[in-house]
Amino acid sequence: MKAKFKVGDVVKVKSGSPHMTISGLSTRFKSLQEEGARMKRFDGIYFCTWFQDNRAFHDKFQETVLELVGQEQYGARGEAQKSLTHI
Repeated sequence: MKAKFKVGDVVKVKSGSPHMTISGLSTRFKSLQEEGARMKRFDGIYFCTWFQDNRAFHDKFQETVLELVGQEQYGARGEAQKSLTHI
């Protein structure tokens, strides 16, 4: 399975959540029997980090429940980047 998001992307749960940063991707080893080798493969789970009330939270989420947050939606840095692209 190919990952839809990458580390550093800002996402949210489709049904509503704080904005979260992808901090890692879960992988599992898959044996390639015909070659006798093992290979890491993305298994559809992302590790996310977010802040609330000056506390860091971490959890894991299935890819199917997440959506990318556009840069214009996540604060001054995103707004500054958006405005620079219109110059």
